[in-house]
Amino acid sequence: MSYDITIQARTPVLGDKMIRFLRKNAKSWGFLAGEAKEDEGLDGPCWARDGLPYCKRPGHVGFNYGGDGSDMYYKYVLIRWMATKVGVRDPKTKLPRFLYDDIEWEVIDPKRYDGLGIRTSHGLSFLQRACEHPFCRSKAFRAEMKRLDDLWEQQG
Repeated sequence: MSYDITIQARTPVLGDKMIRFLRKNAKSWGFLAGEAKEDEGLDGPCWARDGLPYCKRPGHVGFNYGGDGSDMYYKYVLIRWMATKVGVRDPKTKLPRFLYDDIEWEVIDPKRYDGLGIRTSHGLSFLQRACEHPFCRSKAFRAEMKRLDDLWEQQG
């Protein structure tokens, strides 16, 4: 079983720019988490119309992931980060958002997530914190997301 997570890019140019950026600069989950010796690059992202099984909405960019893969945690952090950089904002709250499986919008609450898309512990129960891969809370993971964020900002 697999799932899609997408953002609606503000413009096609920004969507293309994000896809190219992540394909060039993002590392694979296996390499980051020490599960692989070589970096095979990030699996995805793509335009929804070009390769996602559930979401086919025009202007949507995102990922597909398997329900049991640990890379799902990484892709959720990336989709939240992408939403803050190039995504259309929620019409009511004006906050960044992403779409789960073409059915459910999730607003990215700045009280629960930082600017890198990483969860903070504010407002989360012990169980919610426990359901996240421990590597996503590591200094090494934060450094990788900061590296991507800095590269994105440098390219303008």
